[in-house]
Amino acid sequence: LAAAARREAGVPLLVHAVQVLGRDSVPRDWDVLAASARDWGGPAGVGILAVRPGAGWQPDQSPDRGWVNGFPDVPGAVAAAAAWEYLEAAREEEAVRAREGIARLRRQLPEAVDGLLVTGADEDRLPHVLTMVIDGVVGERVVHALAGRGISVASGSACTSDARMASAALAAMGLGEGASLRVSLPLGFSDESVDALLRELPEIVREERA
Repeated sequence: LAAAARREAGVPLLVHAVQVLGRDSVPRDWDVLAASARDWGGPAGVGILAVRPGAGWQPDQSPDRGWVNGFPDVPGAVAAAAAWEYLEAAREEEAVRAREGIARLRRQLPEAVDGLLVTGADEDRLPHVLTMVIDGVVGERVVHALAGRGISVASGSACTSDARMASAALAAMGLGEGASLRVSLPLGFSDESVDALLRELPEIVREERA
């Protein structure tokens, strides 16, 4: 919908493809595409910026180099490309595993935790990401409690570092009252890690509500 609206208005579209590249097919409708290599196992600090011809995008220029400041990180770029080739070859197989793990969480967590609502579509979504809203708890406290048991999740919005703030997107959907949690299954995750979340989260929610 957003892509169609911007085409009609003649507005360029920037797609921030974090969590997409290496996990799902590359988005097709964009004028500028940005991503981070660490999301597909490449080195941290290396990014991709793809610009379609005619997009009208102009980077900050440096007087001495004619483009952005600094020197290109050639080893980092090569490492990012190598990681991309390796992961892309196994992407579909990894996506099947991730979808199965997320499907277990989507099915079993609402059964184990009263007041837990899984958000997002059942099928038309990223294979490795799960978001949920839980009534009666504070997201940041749940995150810290899970971290103490060796499980890393996130709370709040991915667009802000303040985990105490509700997700702006969920709030716009009328789901901003409860604690929002976001789970991303890492590359090469184990079934035991899914079991651990299914085991620990209900207990932590009970403790926090008490």
